[in-house]
Amino acid sequence: MIKINLKKWKNKALIAEILGCVLLVVLLFIAMLFYTGGNYKDPNVSGYSFWENIVSDLGRTIGYSGIPNTVSIILFSIALVLYAILFIPFYLIFSELFQNGELKIKMAKIGSILGIIASLSIIGIVFTPIDLLDIAHLILASIAYLSLSLNGVFYTIALYINKDFPRIYSIIFLTYVLVFFIALSTLVIGIIIIEYDIVVVAQKIVHIASIISFIFLSYGVWKFDISKINNTKTIIKKN
Repeated sequence: MIKINLKKWKNKALIAEILGCVLLVVLLFIAMLFYTGGNYKDPNVSGYSFWENIVSDLGRTIGYSGIPNTVSIILFSIALVLYAILFIPFYLIFSELFQNGELKIKMAKIGSILGIIASLSIIGIVFTPIDLLDIAHLILASIAYLSLSLNGVFYTIALYINKDFPRIYSIIFLTYVLVFFIALSTLVIGIIIIEYDIVVVAQKIVHIASIISFIFLSYGVWKFDISKINNTKTIIKKN
């Protein structure tokens, strides 16, 4: 059995999560520069349009332009895989910060499980390019978005009833959940009525809200007084 000191691994998990957010933004931005062009409105337009291309267009094997999208899809894939993997340690240590009170422990653990499901779904998206496996891609994206939204709900409840965390973090996450649900609902409506402009904007809002909120939460966890709970907690077991 291997015991990991929670105080030691907390900071490593937070660094990994923040690094995941930074790499996602940087690598996707570079992928946009290498995107081979075209969007749902005009396959002949050059480059990537923030307002007319969805994020998944970066993961196309071939752009709307008909030109192979090799560099962009490689950067897109690396960005999503690193983002998903680097978030998992955060989900693990976050659920371990709640040691007193059965309800908040359950809320934190359920939220973390949903977060891990979202990470696994995001990795799955990499292997289902939207131009080749659109149905599988949309199913995995839906699972990821739904898991992240519910993760926000359970984390908000856990933070609200945990008196050790400053109230500001539950307010931040509640705001995130509301923005996420509004944007996600708008995205679904856009898909149903086939209004792509709505889908593009709503998707970007979902991603931006998620990144900002988790960075704020990381700061709160970093400031959290780990001595208030057991200093050493077994979070990985090996026989």
